[in-house]
Amino acid sequence: MKPVSRVSTGLLLFLAFVPAMSAEVVRKVPEKFIGDWCTTPQSDPEETGESDISISEKEIGYYMDSGKILAAAAVDGQLALLVEVDIDGDARIAAHQYDISADGQTIDEGLEGGVVRTRRKCKR
Repeated sequence: MKPVSRVSTGLLLFLAFVPAMSAEVVRKVPEKFIGDWCTTPQSDPEETGESDISISEKEIGYYMDSGKILAAAAVDGQLALLVEVDIDGDARIAAHQYDISADGQTIDEGLEGGVVRTRRKCKR
């Protein structure tokens, strides 16, 4: 399957699960989510730091890579992102969902198995 068709399929699936009346689907990430987010201390010390992310209007930066944001949906303090990432030269789709705290200083990301990763606004 070509990367373009994977992107199209991923976008359709992403948009199909976004309630039309409650979410705003945008190309750019809302301002309150933009910035550098540092991993708070995790139970596994290796997870601290390597899971830091940087979110901009059109891109998300990971520890050693970055991805182009294809679509974003925002509802109140929640953000869902559909991201195109390159894994070993192959374009793939990744989906992320973040919940921002009321004070805008931390974001939570739900992971597999009910694990929640918390990141705080980095002070660099």
